[in-house]
Amino acid sequence: MSVNGKGRQNSADRRAAGGRGRSSVDVRPRASSESVRPSPEPPPAALVCRQISHDIRHGLSTISLLATMLNAAPEIGDQNRARARSIVNEVRWLEQLQRAYDGWLLEPSEAVWCLPPENIRSEPLENIRLDLIAAEVVEAIGLSGTVRIDLRAEAVTAYASRLAVWRVLSNVLGNAVRAAGPSGAVGVHITVGSRWAVADIDDNGPGFGAGPPGLEALGLSIARELAAEWGGGLEVGRSRLGGSRVRLRIPVRAPLRPPLAYGRAA
Repeated sequence: MSVNGKGRQNSADRRAAGGRGRSSVDVRPRASSESVRPSPEPPPAALVCRQISHDIRHGLSTISLLATMLNAAPEIGDQNRARARSIVNEVRWLEQLQRAYDGWLLEPSEAVWCLPPENIRSEPLENIRLDLIAAEVVEAIGLSGTVRIDLRAEAVTAYASRLAVWRVLSNVLGNAVRAAGPSGAVGVHITVGSRWAVADIDDNGPGFGAGPPGLEALGLSIARELAAEWGGGLEVGRSRLGGSRVRLRIPVRAPLRPPLAYGRAA
């Protein structure tokens, strides 16, 4: 018995001294329960979107205040004053777009894109002045670059979402300016008939799909889906300037049938 006890003692001594005993006993120190903390749960995606949206609104407000102060400065000159005014107008549109984005999030834990299309809230349709919205978009984009943009517009009232029309014109005109290049030319022509208000955007670029890859296709996809909301349409063809022409058609009055819901256009 004493021999066995001594052997057990020697084995324990070897383990304590770092020897190669065959025992399977794990003598490594164990972490205390206090040092083990569970990983924090990530916040729901919709909540993160709301938080980011909140911070974007703050940034837009700051930009608007800075541009307003710049516009009031006596020494900036007429050209820079026009740029400051365009910044204020652009921020106003972006604030509306931000509110529309917020409307896509119903609850902090639920995103509306998980819902059926018929439950998606669209922007209200109303009578708008297409020529005035087009003039504002042309001024903002024209002052931000060197492309020559020729706007010809008569007073045109149409029936659509004011914010969606601004988005469509901004996307289409932005594509045209990029396609035309820094020294190119773009034409915007606003007309009206018995049924449709029409905006033609022409450029002298290489033509749709022939230029460098970019956001052209995405912009047109957004424009087509938005146009379908008010029962309008978007067509792409050959421009009188040699490049691409995008024609936007908008009803001049409310349709008898409700327009397609967003995302359900054919």
